[in-house]
Amino acid sequence: MASAKRKGKKARPKNRNKRAQKPSQNPEPAKKILKYASPTVLADAGPLIEAAVVIPDQLVAPLKAAGKPIPSPVKGFMLIDTGASRTHISEETAAQLNLKPVGSGATYGAGGLHKRPVYQVKVIVPIDRIMLGTSLQVLGIPDLEKPYRNMGTKAAETGEPIRVIGLLGRDFLRHTVLIYGGAEGRVEIWVDEDTS
Repeated sequence: MASAKRKGKKARPKNRNKRAQKPSQNPEPAKKILKYASPTVLADAGPLIEAAVVIPDQLVAPLKAAGKPIPSPVKGFMLIDTGASRTHISEETAAQLNLKPVGSGATYGAGGLHKRPVYQVKVIVPIDRIMLGTSLQVLGIPDLEKPYRNMGTKAAETGEPIRVIGLLGRDFLRHTVLIYGGAEGRVEIWVDEDTS
């Protein structure tokens, strides 16, 4: 009878897990580090990250078909807000994008329960090599920028005055890992490419 084995050699076990052993091209998650001048600056301003708000993909085609211009992205900074279940944008941002409310929603703040308009948008946050973009229904907030203008808040990386265009809630942050180094004046936000 023929044998699968040759004399003096052992049969090699089959590798049933070749895919798992293949090295990843990007083994490290994409990461953005925000460094502030001091822990006090971070505590006063909160963790602010560069972001852009654009109209959702489903609105682009109708605008093109009607021969209307596509609003440019609104760029600025968004406050990372783990206390907010939903992402918010300023009413100024919504007006700049010519957005119409798709409904209304309730939000709780220092003054209790508030009704706010709901907008459909796409939020984009650059994190290292990834442009993390998510389509969301967000709540509009009037005068969101005013406190930061009055404080003279500046960007951690450039020191330039900033424009705050919204709050990043847990509906967006669920795609990330967040490390808040309050004692160091440092914030890290990570995202795995497989989930982006």
